[in-house]
Formats: sequence, C-alpha cells, structure tokens
Amino acid sequence: MTKAHIAAMLSIMTGAAQVVWALRVDLEPCERKRQTVTIPYGPGSWTEALWLYAPDTWRIGESHIIAQDDAFWIPYSTLANSECHIYLMVDAYSSQQYVSIYGHLVRSGAGKGTPPWFRVTVPSVDVDWYDRTGPEHEPGEETWVGICPMTTNNSQRTKLIVQIPKDDYILLTPSLTLFCSPPESVRFLKADGVTAIWSGATIASHETPLLLYVDPQTNGEFVVSLVGSPDDYGDSPSDYLKGVGLKVEMEFQNSKMQIAGQWKVVDPFTPATAQIGVIPGDMIKFHARLTPSVTLAATDYLWEEPETGTGTGPDFAVSTSPGVGAWYPVKLTVLSSTTREREIRAVHVGLTDDVSWGLLHPNRVFVSPTVYELRDEALAWASANETALGGGIHNGRADAARHAYWNAIMTADWNVSDAEGLAEAHERSNIDNGEPHNESAMDMENNAVGRTLPSGSPTRAQLQTAVENALDAGALSILDCLPNVNEVGLIKPSNQ
Repeated sequence: MTKAHIAAMLSIMTGAAQVVWALRVDLEPCERKRQTVTIPYGPGSWTEALWLYAPDTWRIGESHIIAQDDAFWIPYSTLANSECHIYLMVDAYSSQQYVSIYGHLVRSGAGKGTPPWFRVTVPSVDVDWYDRTGPEHEPGEETWVGICPMTTNNSQRTKLIVQIPKDDYILLTPSLTLFCSPPESVRFLKADGVTAIWSGATIASHETPLLLYVDPQTNGEFVVSLVGSPDDYGDSPSDYLKGVGLKVEMEFQNSKMQIAGQWKVVDPFTPATAQIGVIPGDMIKFHARLTPSVTLAATDYLWEEPETGTGTGPDFAVSTSPGVGAWYPVKLTVLSSTTREREIRAVHVGLTDDVSWGLLHPNRVFVSPTVYELRDEALAWASANETALGGGIHNGRADAARHAYWNAIMTADWNVSDAEGLAEAHERSNIDNGEPHNESAMDMENNAVGRTLPSGSPTRAQLQTAVENALDAGALSILDCLPNVNEVGLIKPSNQ
C-alpha cells in the first residue's frame, strides 16, 4: 500500500468546515489492507477521503461498505469499472473512523472466472467515560472534562471503559496502549482496586471491554489517549479523553478561634478522632474547597449533620445549642463519591467566672492550699518538665499535663466538686476575656480527665505518674495551633 497524504480542499466538495486530507490506498488482487485515518486531538469533527486505486491494467469493478460506525462513511465516487473509488468520512470524531470496504477488481481479457476480491479496513479504538458511552457523547468528547475526585475508595472513583477495538482481525490481533499526559498524574485501577495500570501500559484486545477506575495522583488536568496497532506506515488509530484530578477538602471557620475569619482546611489524613473544639452556642461555617476550581451543581454537594439536617451547595453552617455539651458529626460528600468527615465537640462551660467563684468559696482563696498555691504548683511542675512531657507548654502536651495535674491535686487536696467548679470558672473567665474557644474546649477536657486520677490518698509523685501515663496513652487532649501553616486548631489525642 502506497500512502500519499494529498492536501485537498474536500471541504468545498462536502460542505465541511475543516480542510481535510485524502488518503490513497493501492489495491492488490485478493489482498487485505489496513489504512489508519487519523483524527487529531482537539475540538470539532473531521472529514477525510479514502481513495482506492486499482493496480495497473486493472479496474475496480464494484465496491461497497460492509461495516462501519454510525454511517459516517459514504460512497462519493464509485463508478463501475473505474480506476479509483472515493469514500468520504464526513463530520466524524475520534473513535468513529472504523469502516470496512469490500469489492472486486476486473480487467480486459480476464475470462469468465470469479474476479479477484479486495478488502480495505480503517481501524478504530475507543475509550469512554463509563457514563458517556453512546454515539451522542462523541461530539465534543475531547473537550468535555471528566471530573475525577481523589479518593481512597475504589468504588467511589470515576470510571472509564476501554472498548473492543474495531479492526481486521484476519490481518492481526490488535493491541492497545493507554497513555496519560502528564504521565505520572494518573494511574488506573482494575476492579480489584489493587492492580494498577500506568501510562504506557499495553492492553490486549481479549481484555476488552475493560473497566478501569481513575486514580489521580495529583490534582489538575490530564489527557488520556488510547492508541491502537500501527499500520504499515507507523500511523495508529487513537482516541482521547480529557479529565481533571479533583482534590476535595473541607474547610471550616469559627470566629471564636485563633485567626478569626480565616478558612482552615481539615486535612483528611488528620486522625478521625481529632475534633473541632467549640463552646456551646458557637456557629461553625463549612466550605467545600475544590482544587482546581471547577463549577459543580449545588446538588453535587451533600452536607449532613443530624441536628442541622442536610444541605447542598459548597457552603454549610452548624449552630451548636447554647449551654449544652454535645457532639456534632459533619459529613461532606461531593459527586456522590469523595467524602470528608469531621466532628464538632461542644464542651459545656458554666456561667460563673473565677472572681464570682472565689467570692462564693473564700476558704479556697485564703486557706492553704489556696487557689493560687495549687495553680502555681501545677505550672511549676509542667514548666520544669516541659521537655520530658513532650513540649508545648501552650496548647501542647506539657499544657495538657499541666491542666490534668492541676485538677488532680485540687481533687486530692480539696474535693471533686470544688476542683470542677474552679476549673470551669477559670475557663469562663478566659472566654469572657476573648480567649479562643477551642483552647477552652481543650482545657476543659484535660481538666475532667485530671479529676479522675486521684485514688485514695495519692502522693504527688503518684499523681504525676498518673498524668504522664494518661498523656502517653492519648487520654488527654492537645490542640493544633492555628498560626502554624499545617495545623488547623483541632483537638486531638495527646499521643498523636
């Protein structure tokens, strides 16, 4: 087969908008030919011509289309006993090139035997988004963007399907190669969720149709191309899809926390036990952050929280009940696949401040061990042992130990009721003075654990050991510090 790309203005002849190419196929008696018709990646349909030329001294007696996709090919010039037959592919998109043409050759003086046959096949390959496999989806397929959320749940991933290649299976058993650009941006998983296919992988035709799950490795746009077996001139049929790896993050904002008014991203890899600490009555705003930014319908977002109910759109707000300590689990689902969850922990704090509490309990202010003596003892112990405790005298492990130890020695020297009353009054004063609410929520949780530690008549050394054990076991709470770039102010266990 001699192939000549003959630049032709067939658009004039066909009324097509594209300038198209003519592809020449030199026929041979009783031979099968494969000719790739290339449709470049990009928007718009293409029109191309296939020129079938009889060998010297021969003529094409007749020819006709015996198989094709969706009637894109039409006979343009097929006069009997002519040197050349022309077939046009009109307004087709990639993956729609397939056609098989069959005919006979004749020549003068050939006698009355059966004339020799010929067959010409234009192969095609096809890769589709799983829910866009119909012929009506082919127009604009290269510009339609498949959104592929980044998720660890294989069943929630966007799917594509590699269709059975259409070719001349007598000449060859076609193979397929799947490419992605950029190469490392995406991998594809088989149905088992384990077997991975990367850019450049070969797919045998007997494996098709093959369902693959798209697993973006980075967020951003990518192009998938499926390439078939080359013809004699190195040209291969191809098809393309455009996708975007979508990173879904949950942001929250609480004006009662550090850096008020700023959105902070909840890292999905943060332990699930980490909570957004608030004081009852706080309102927490949530936002679905998409990277890169894409426009979704409001119904593509689903927010769920038992008390607030459900919501759609990128934004959601939860108002906690005043005066009541409670948990509020918030769940965000985007495109019915990617899920982000985080729990709000509203920690109850009474209304009595520390001054008012002191007036009601003068013996704790003036009779040793006093409020001030026990407070200073806890601070001195935590400060002296800050490094051994794991650091973080403010919102870290040493701070958690300080609060637990303070409440433990108040309970041992006074009683549980007075220890709880002063600790709660202290946090009420902090709140009234504008201190961040998540810090108070953390402190209240550590205070409560500390009051459970004394048993019998413990020594100070025994209480310190009990606090250290609780700290290492994760029974106490620490706080991500919002001013730090990678921390968002969540309360999390002290061993994480």
